[in-house]
Amino acid sequence: MDLDLGMSNTEGWSRPVQGRVHFNNKIGTLDISVKAETLCAQAGITYIGELVQMTERNLFHTKILGRHCISDLREALAELGLSLNMDVQGWTPPTS
Repeated sequence: MDLDLGMSNTEGWSRPVQGRVHFNNKIGTLDISVKAETLCAQAGITYIGELVQMTERNLFHTKILGRHCISDLREALAELGLSLNMDVQGWTPPTS
């Protein structure tokens, strides 16, 4: 008997994305420092959906975001039930 738990194993385990409603929100809606928000903008990250797709390593290698800002972003995402390195297939940034 197969149970559909919202998980697939085609490319490793994945779970249904909670908090998808936040993906279209701009980074400025997160509870982060002005510095972290400004550095995200400089790195070209506008939406939460863009941020959650990035790994910590990707962010660090932008050479714009340091460890403190990345930690700030991780904590803000966790408050929304989100994290870095999420698979958000099917999401695209809103058009202006």
